Amino acid sequence: IDALNPNPHARERLESARARLHEIEVEHNAARQEARESKSTFQAVRKRRHDVFMRCYNHLATAIDHAYKALTQSPLFPLGGTAYLALEDPESPYLAGVKYHAMPPLKRFRDMDQLSGGEKTVAALALLFSLQTFRPAPFFVLDEVDAALDLANVAKLANFLRENARSYEDEDVEADQADEVADEAMASHYSLRQSARIKRNAPEEASTGGSASQFIVISLKQALFERAQSLVGIYRDQAQNSSQVLTLDLDQFAS
Repeated sequence: IDALNPNPHARERLESARARLHEIEVEHNAARQEARESKSTFQAVRKRRHDVFMRCYNHLATAIDHAYKALTQSPLFPLGGTAYLALEDPESPYLAGVKYHAMPPLKRFRDMDQLSGGEKTVAALALLFSLQTFRPAPFFVLDEVDAALDLANVAKLANFLRENARSYEDEDVEADQADEVADEAMASHYSLRQSARIKRNAPEEASTGGSASQFIVISLKQALFERAQSLVGIYRDQAQNSSQVLTLDLDQFAS
């Protein structure tokens, strides 16, 4: 008989359950929408990360071979060596490593760990200079990078640095010439002088030969510093018990 008695609070409980169900449905739909938006944002970030990584990788994959060849070319081996990059995981390249292989002239393929100290140095410099073509730096400080190189490779490195520093000189000459023209013509604010300065200070497009940069090299190898534009020497002054600096412009002795 008690079971057949109607529950006077059943309607209230039903309405309360319906209201709670509606709240849960609203929260569920909001959570699903937020999840969809988060997934969409994540996919966009992931795609951008992949595109940025691959843009740099594809550039370096081409530039590194040119830089390595330029550092290993000689009259006996005019083609130079070969260097290339390989992705360990092409699907998600940023989650795995990048293999770097370098083969000196007339040498068979070997793992990087099996190369000599000088060969590793040349390979590392090729990677450094290829990175320079992607994101140019205004100057480099190279601290005894030629320590493991023989005289032939030191000369190649010196020629490479001199050749890639030359473009910086050329830009200064062009800018100075434009300044003179602007002064003579009494140009306005947007004159040739301003244009030349913008050109001189603007980052250059990536190229396989490197961008205009200054190279500050610390070296004990005469074959390297004798090809420099200027020398800076540090010595101890016994009289004053302090260090002194000497500078010498080698361009004035160029033949």
